[in-house]
Amino acid sequence: MINLTALKQELGADAEAVGIKLEKVLTRFYETMASDTMIGFFFQNKDLSKIVAHQKNLLMMVLGFKKSYDGPPVNQAHQNIAPILKGHFHRRMVLLRKTLEGFTFSEKATTEWVNFEKQFEDVV
Repeated sequence: MINLTALKQELGADAEAVGIKLEKVLTRFYETMASDTMIGFFFQNKDLSKIVAHQKNLLMMVLGFKKSYDGPPVNQAHQNIAPILKGHFHRRMVLLRKTLEGFTFSEKATTEWVNFEKQFEDVV
């Protein structure tokens, strides 16, 4: 399991506040990906707010603020899109890091979040 201690500490202990912050971060992240020239095509005609909600739900569970995740499994959520190549996934990681840095997360918390996401590379 990936260690998310620094990320959780920076987000705080108030589940409602954490949910609000995650939604802001994830909204900016998915908007950035959707407008990116390398991977934006994956998000054409997609409901970004729905994707953000699922991702937030997953993170809230992983961080211990929810007991379960009620969204689709990661591999199932990505089955009706174009194949995600390694370069696409790596671009996603670059954009995630830039997004997190824009929200002034520490390097440690940013690295924890990026490492959490990296574990899905072979699943999608």
